[in-house]
Amino acid sequence: MKIQMKRKKRKKASRFLRVFFLGLGCYLFCAFLMSFYQIWQVQAEIDEARQEQQMLLNQKEQLEAERDALEDPEVIEKLARESLGMVKPGEILVVPAVPGKELPRPKDLDVTQILD
Repeated sequence: MKIQMKRKKRKKASRFLRVFFLGLGCYLFCAFLMSFYQIWQVQAEIDEARQEQQMLLNQKEQLEAERDALEDPEVIEKLARESLGMVKPGEILVVPAVPGKELPRPKDLDVTQILD
């Protein structure tokens, strides 16, 4: 009788351990999956930040090139003449006009047009 009781206790204990380890395994597997998903999300955010950084670096280079171009005296003169309608002393400003239309005004220039 005592032998049968010991076997029943062992079966109950082994069944309990199986369920416990199965539950622990499921918990660890789910924790691993959640960690993997979080890592995947952070990696996506890092990639997005790198793309934005590259875009901003390109924009910075473009703005620096535009700034350097605007420091050139020839570009400053061309801007003053074409967009502001300024003339050098002794020169006469000639503005072509078509009868019946409004007089043309100095045009707004894009710096990239001047650089070409």
